[in-house]
Amino acid sequence: MINISDLRPGNIYSEDGSLYQVLEYMHQKIARGTGKVVLKAKNLTTGSTLRKAYQSGIKVEPVQLETSTAQFLYVGNQDQAVFLDTSTYEQFEVEVDLLEGKMPYLKEGMEVTLRKHEEVIVEVTLPIKHEYMVSDAPPDARGDTSGGGGKEVTIETGAMVRAPMFIKKGDMIRVDTRNGKYIERVK
Repeated sequence: MINISDLRPGNIYSEDGSLYQVLEYMHQKIARGTGKVVLKAKNLTTGSTLRKAYQSGIKVEPVQLETSTAQFLYVGNQDQAVFLDTSTYEQFEVEVDLLEGKMPYLKEGMEVTLRKHEEVIVEVTLPIKHEYMVSDAPPDARGDTSGGGGKEVTIETGAMVRAPMFIKKGDMIRVDTRNGKYIERVK
């Protein structure tokens, strides 16, 4: 058991049979009283996010997740993403709901990190930076400069990325998969 005040963002704990990942942590000290810990946590079973308040001194059960790597193959029928375990070479399916916000940057053949609890996948993590080919880019307009503004380009997965004016169709660019921001052009 671990004291609730020892949790930090990224930690995972178990409460009432559900797994929670701490997103935000705030400790509030009340005059002449015990402190209060306010957590913003994501329920890894349902995917919902909630804000919970605890009295200092309460203990929760920490959870250690197993980590493995897999390769993304394709999106199958019934909204299932199909992956290949790189250690056992077995194919398995993951609910697309578990990949919320990550699907636009998921590319065929991409290596991802899986976090499991008791053989159930609770999180799929994409590489932080990945290279994509620009499949569509609007033409440059007269007077555009490299320092001003940018334009929306479409990458090979169909996602839109704001990139500098000099990016053209067919260029390879590096994108931050956490927020979808352009990082640099790849030579």
